[in-house]
Amino acid sequence: MMMMMMMIALLALLFTSHTYALATKFRGKPFAVTSRPVALHTGEVFNKFGHPQYLPRHVIKDAAKKPIAVTGYKADVVEFEDATGKKIKQSAPLYDCYLHHYGAIVGRMEDLLPFYHQMNGRLGATMPMSHIHAEFEQFVSNTKKGKHSTKKKRVASIGGGSGAEERGTPHVYPPGFAQMADDIDAIMPLMHLINTKGTETVTPAGNSPLLECPCTSSRQFNYANQTIDGKLPNIPFGQCNAQMQVDANPSCAFDTYIQGYRCCEDGVFVIPGDEHGDLLNSEVSHYGMKFTFFYEHAKSNTRALRAPVGCCDVTGDLENFGNIEHDITPACDDTNGDTCVRKFVTRQYLDIPPKSGIGGFGYGNATLTPSDKRAIDAGKKWVDLVYAVGHQHVGGDAAHGIRLIRDATDEVLCTSLPKYGSGTAAGDERGYVTGIKPCIFAEPIRMRSDEVVRIESFYNTTYEHFGVMSLWILQVADVEETVEEVITAA
Repeated sequence: MMMMMMMIALLALLFTSHTYALATKFRGKPFAVTSRPVALHTGEVFNKFGHPQYLPRHVIKDAAKKPIAVTGYKADVVEFEDATGKKIKQSAPLYDCYLHHYGAIVGRMEDLLPFYHQMNGRLGATMPMSHIHAEFEQFVSNTKKGKHSTKKKRVASIGGGSGAEERGTPHVYPPGFAQMADDIDAIMPLMHLINTKGTETVTPAGNSPLLECPCTSSRQFNYANQTIDGKLPNIPFGQCNAQMQVDANPSCAFDTYIQGYRCCEDGVFVIPGDEHGDLLNSEVSHYGMKFTFFYEHAKSNTRALRAPVGCCDVTGDLENFGNIEHDITPACDDTNGDTCVRKFVTRQYLDIPPKSGIGGFGYGNATLTPSDKRAIDAGKKWVDLVYAVGHQHVGGDAAHGIRLIRDATDEVLCTSLPKYGSGTAAGDERGYVTGIKPCIFAEPIRMRSDEVVRIESFYNTTYEHFGVMSLWILQVADVEETVEEVITAA
């Protein structure tokens, strides 16, 4: 244990980012919205959009007068007294309800409602979590073609790959930057919740094994058709990078898959039993999410943040977007002085232009085609990086931080170090990641969209873990000047 603590301290010293971090004080006026309750049996999964809900009336009135700038937000998983949703019981501890990931779109009810029905009704139930914003905008554009169109309305989106590890993470954008939204009146959450309440089993590392989404005997794998329970996984198996393939990481291919996100679809159970019998007789709890947004009226010089950014997934590389998840194989021998921490490394382009079949982790084709590469070349531009936070969601002292590095210069742009809980209260659960350090850039970092960045993710290999993730969630603002103008100015 002493050796492990020393290693964590050493990593903290090494993980020094050459950036300017701002104070995490929220700017503007707050408003809160709580999702509808989700009824879950013990061991049951909810993984889809929640029903769209209207925003508070005063926010709708404000947004109707002038575009608003969302300057930050907070998100929490909560438990309800019952199915009515009229009263929140409390913030839910992660050992009762694990929040695998979440997202939310803030826009118009007239657009969100049909999108909700389409997405929750399609095969696979949900889209890749990192691209809810882009797919929603495409949906609105397609449904309004040929109609008397008005000026395109902007929407705000949050989360995507964020989960329980960001419960204690400040989501604050630096002054001068915000997510811009026009005439908004509603919000639609995307929630991936796992009810672990009443399951007493814990891993040797101290957390519930259910958060790693076991593939129970109820899951039907068809190796000929590459389907699970008769459906293609909603996130296709991507081609992992060369090192992952050399290591034969089980999560990289359907034929070797053991457990993880692909066995965590909506409505399934991650505990053994009869999913049509005894499991449905277990206790039902009601969970959901509470979002608190901070906003102000947009100013003429407020720069809009954009989503999504194509980067970054440590399982991918310059040719492959990645597989979202990977496994940790035990490889530790303290008797030989092994620190039990392994570094996973890859390189990817910072900002691949989003389009059908291309656009970042968990989205579309696994491998870049020649036309994709031409699109990258044609889409070269400059962007300002203003916010970055890592995603390592497995608890039990497994995650040890993730770094974002400028590959050409070895400059560390950002380091996200996880914080582990030490008690039983919600927000301080022992054995769980309860916060992860973001980078909020007071002076945005200007980069070319095709610049190569290096991702280094560190995991403890003392215990085996499945479906771990090593992702970056980035916020950038487009630079309006041409490339030549920016180079001349520099």
